[in-house]
Amino acid sequence: MYKLLFLLALVGCNQEYDIVNGDKGPTAVGFDSPTDEPGTSTSTIDTSRIIDTGTDPELEPPSLPEMLVTPGFYDFGELQINCTDEYEATISSVGTEPLIVESWIYNETSGLTMETDIELPLTLDPGEEATVRFVYEEEDLLIDRGRLYIDSNDFMDPTQLISHEGQGVPTGTQTDNFSQGGESKADILFVVDNSCSMGDEQEALGTNAGLFIQNLLDSGVDFQIAVVTTDSTVLRGGIMTNDTSGIAVALEEAIVAGTAGYPYEMGQEYAKLSLEPGGTLEALGPFQREDAFLSVIVVSDEEDASPLDNEEYYDFFSSLKDNKMFALHTVVSTVEPVPGGGVTNPWLPGGGTGGGGGPGGGGPGWRFHTGDTGGVGDTGPIGDTAHTGDTGRTDTAAPVPLVRQCGIYGGRYIEQSALLSGTTLNICEGDWGDYVGILAEDSFNPNLIFPLSRIPMEDSIEIKSGGAVLSSGWEYDDVGNVITFDPSMAPGEDELVQITYDYVEECET
Repeated sequence: MYKLLFLLALVGCNQEYDIVNGDKGPTAVGFDSPTDEPGTSTSTIDTSRIIDTGTDPELEPPSLPEMLVTPGFYDFGELQINCTDEYEATISSVGTEPLIVESWIYNETSGLTMETDIELPLTLDPGEEATVRFVYEEEDLLIDRGRLYIDSNDFMDPTQLISHEGQGVPTGTQTDNFSQGGESKADILFVVDNSCSMGDEQEALGTNAGLFIQNLLDSGVDFQIAVVTTDSTVLRGGIMTNDTSGIAVALEEAIVAGTAGYPYEMGQEYAKLSLEPGGTLEALGPFQREDAFLSVIVVSDEEDASPLDNEEYYDFFSSLKDNKMFALHTVVSTVEPVPGGGVTNPWLPGGGTGGGGGPGGGGPGWRFHTGDTGGVGDTGPIGDTAHTGDTGRTDTAAPVPLVRQCGIYGGRYIEQSALLSGTTLNICEGDWGDYVGILAEDSFNPNLIFPLSRIPMEDSIEIKSGGAVLSSGWEYDDVGNVITFDPSMAPGEDELVQITYDYVEECET
């Protein structure tokens, strides 16, 4: 066929050649052939310029294998997760010789599979075809692609491609709305100074216990209260709750701890001994609830004499709870002494010279709270209301009348309260029980766990609190299908919490 075309092309370009059939004589005459006349020889063809095609078999079209695949590309489009789609591709032999599929390679992403019972090599006679099924089981939101490379004896295109792709989409998008209502739970430990110096404060303690409990009940806090002293971890009155009968009286009886205790008041130490493992209020017991705010309230009219330094107590208290779930409050004397001596605190012993407390007040080393009424330093209780009497030194100052005194500056307590999110109230002034609102505010315990209404695509979760996107401070728990917040990152009280996510469900057929 190709030779014939070539010869025709030559004829079209060169007018000097004629084509004749070798069997039947001339079939075409050159353009310069004269007109025949009767009785005259008719042949004027120049045989030197004739090309004889004859019946050469090489001029007939050859028999060749050829492959056609349909469709070459298939688009699954968007497929909901958990749904399945499939299609068939056809391999056809469209040549004039048998098509032999020698091998193939299928490259695919997750979710795509090729299903066929064809064994290679595969031979297809002209006109025959075979089918291959491709199945798409969507399981994520990514684009999935499959490519089947087919190698055959196709004379023109020995490697051909069948390709397809699709993308998963969620069943839908859900937004769960929550109001951070939270709950107020408070575990409150009172550590009460029961030394002899607290005599003047006993009546005030009773009054403040009543105020404290009334305000606490009005606040709606779910509370537990325990009382120990600055020299003992024995609970006074047990653990009191909202349901304790006559709780106002019970708390007053517990907090008015008397004045027969050890003279060296150790508020931080006995709070630690009560709350540490093995203590009467240890974490594994009923008092320290995991979801409750823990408050320690030390009430004392003297400086802390605890044996450890403040850093060690800070480390202990910080280990009990997250820093937003613990506070050390102190009710102590907040009036600082004048550097270098002198008595300017109106609540200190004697209110001036003749009282104890330092130079100009009886000399160094004296432990008077109300002054010494004796002219000579005595060693016994006569006329001496101090813890142990004076040290035997001569009191050269003139006797002074007793005046109201309220305590020694509680510097250690004040410093520790500031570090541990607490509040310091002056034991010398007012009814500190009225300030329980501070504790109720501190005891707010935010919701940390938010249950979701559907199963989310974890990577799609977006959380807003008060309109702001929270990119950290939370995690998804697939066991409970909940969002759990770190306590330090929990949404604030009354904030709107919006959790938006894509979800998947069983495929709807």
